[in-house]
Amino acid sequence: MSYSNDFLLYTGLMIADILLFAYMAMKYVYVTPEDTETEELKEDDESIKPLSNGIENPSFSSTDNTTKK
Repeated sequence: MSYSNDFLLYTGLMIADILLFAYMAMKYVYVTPEDTETEELKEDDESIKPLSNGIENPSFSSTDNTTKK
């Protein structure tokens, strides 16, 4: 292929990309968190229970104060 054919092919591909992305941008619909069907987890939710078959990690404690003097 000659350089002019390569240039025209590249130009055609770039125009196709521009048209594709312009179409996708026009059809894009932003989804707000209120529109989703999922429920947010609450800290006081009683349906969430810790696993009873897990391994205890003695290095981790949720009440551990990491700033020791």
